[in-house]
Amino acid sequence: AGILMLVAVGGCSTSLAGGITEANVAYRITGAKTAAHHEALATYFRNKAEGIASKQIAHEQEIIDSYKEATARGDVGPARARIRESMRKHCRALIDSYRGVLENYLRLSEDHARMAREMRGRQ
Repeated sequence: AGILMLVAVGGCSTSLAGGITEANVAYRITGAKTAAHHEALATYFRNKAEGIASKQIAHEQEIIDSYKEATARGDVGPARARIRESMRKHCRALIDSYRGVLENYLRLSEDHARMAREMRGRQ
């Protein structure tokens, strides 16, 4: 929940962010020369973080819960219960990995927002 709250913070312009895609983000970074460009990049990276938080992390948590429910039904022996615990462990590792990616996208967003503020301060 704390990570999701971090993602919701911010207020960068989205007018230019709509044009930033996976295919052109590197070009847009290279061409970023104005505060508006950096605000758009901040929004792009914040949206990437939101996507990870709402999709991948939530999805893996659903899978963990499914393994727990299947084991709790008691229709498996100890060997299968151990395998399901191993599967939950892998899902938790994926969640940790996605959280790291999420945090890095948030940092990229914050850095571009900072660049935009500094550029506006010089005008």
